[in-house]
Parts: sequence; structure tokens; C-alpha cells
Amino acid sequence: MFPCPAGRYGDRRGAASESGGCANCEAGWYCPHEANTNPRAVQCGGSGVYCIIGSTAPLPVPEGHYSTGGFEGVPGWPDNTTRTWFAPAMGGHFAVGGRLYQCPAGRYGNRSLESNPLCEGPCEAGHFCPPGSVNASAYRCGEAYQPPGYEQRGIIGGTNAGLPSTDARRLFDAGIAGIRAPGSAATGSVSSTLLGPV
Repeated sequence: MFPCPAGRYGDRRGAASESGGCANCEAGWYCPHEANTNPRAVQCGGSGVYCIIGSTAPLPVPEGHYSTGGFEGVPGWPDNTTRTWFAPAMGGHFAVGGRLYQCPAGRYGNRSLESNPLCEGPCEAGHFCPPGSVNASAYRCGEAYQPPGYEQRGIIGGTNAGLPSTDARRLFDAGIAGIRAPGSAATGSVSSTLLGPV
């Protein structure tokens, strides 16, 4: 009788051949030892690793990528520890430790696979860049900017009574931090403008 090898499992103790009675362990999990009887022997781990079907150990997420799949957003699984693959960070974002973040306000990023939290660089003088900007001159200073999720609710006493959602307000406030006077140098603290994982 042959025990199932690492990365595979069997519902019985062993089989007459390596292929008989053994199947691949599930994606998002790994089976580090032979003679596994559970397709979900060990959860893959944090966001910096992923496990494909038949994994014997977690694989590191490549630089500039973020992990995907698994029990993301499933009640009872507050931290996704069963990631199954990865995807590249696209323009306006960077990826560190398998997590995806927006480029911070006041900076822009137009490169794929970005892993630098400062993204490609600061906005051009006389412009501001809200979080997730893909070019250095996203908006001219003084230009109207309406953050995603902002809803116009009417006029009260001659003033704009737009009521943004909490997230939109946070984006708007972060975007204001990127506004600079024409000819001024780049300013602002990246740590104060990071919005966290997307």
C-alpha cells in the first residue's frame, strides 16, 4: 500500500499505486506531508502567499502583485488565509505584501506591477492628484473635483449641501492634501494619505 504523497490526499490509508485513491489537495490549502486524508490540511496563510491546487507549501506572491481568491468576504472568515492566485497591480495602485493599495493623494502611478508606496512620483506643480491617480496632472488646482460616491443633495440657504458618503469624504479629504500652489514643491506624508487595502 502506498500513502498519498504531499500535495495529495486519500480517503483511505493508502492505495495499491500512487495514483489510486489519491487526489490533489484543494486550492487555498496545502498538504505538507504524505498520507494526508484531508484535502484542506493547512490553510495557506496571509495575503503574501497563495496555494494552487495540489500545493505542498505556500508560494510567495510576486512583487507588484496582490493575492486573490479564497474565502474572501465569507462570514466566519474575517481574515482571508486561503488565497488561491495573484493579480498585477495596475495603474493608480501599488502592491506590497500581497495587498493592493491606491497611490496616495498628491502622487500618481501609471505603471503596472508597482510595488513602491510612493508610486511613480508627485503631482506636477499647479495640479492635485486624488488617491489612485494615473497621471501627474490629474486636476488643475482650483478645478472642480467630485470624488467617487459624492451625491448632490440640493441647495440649502444658497450653499451647496452635497452629502458625500463616508468613504467619498475620506477620498475628498485625502485629495485636498495633494493640492499645492503653482510652482510649489511636492509635500505631504505618505503615511497620512494611505487609505489601506482596496
